Amino acid sequence: MSNPDYRLNEDMLWIAVDLDNTLAEGIWTPVNPTPEIGPPIKANVNKCWQLVYAGFKIVIHTSRGWTDYERIEKWAIKNSIPFSLIVCGKLLARAYIDDRNLDVNRFSWIPEDYDGHRIQRISIAALAERGNTETGSKAD
Repeated sequence: MSNPDYRLNEDMLWIAVDLDNTLAEGIWTPVNPTPEIGPPIKANVNKCWQLVYAGFKIVIHTSRGWTDYERIEKWAIKNSIPFSLIVCGKLLARAYIDDRNLDVNRFSWIPEDYDGHRIQRISIAALAERGNTETGSKAD
């Protein structure tokens, strides 16, 4: 039975995005917990920018410990990853089963149930002007 007082606020604008294997190429694993962070996954960085342009706030949410916070912050800034918050230390598990999960490979990460009243359509050309293309090169 659902609780009528528990509803997702349609104005909820926070989107949690994983670091390793989502924003960054996977180097860190539970078996090899290196502090190094892989190169950014440009297509997913572009999806984050699309979310930001639509009015969402990005939370980088990682299983890494808080000792990696500054490294993550510097990496995100260096690689022009938009974020409002970094949260370290989520439960380390083999898999997460979540009713709000979006496939990392979707074309867009804007939630399908979002009414779009704030969405500005962002073209690949607009992202290229920012220098966030698949190749990472800035358009002239």
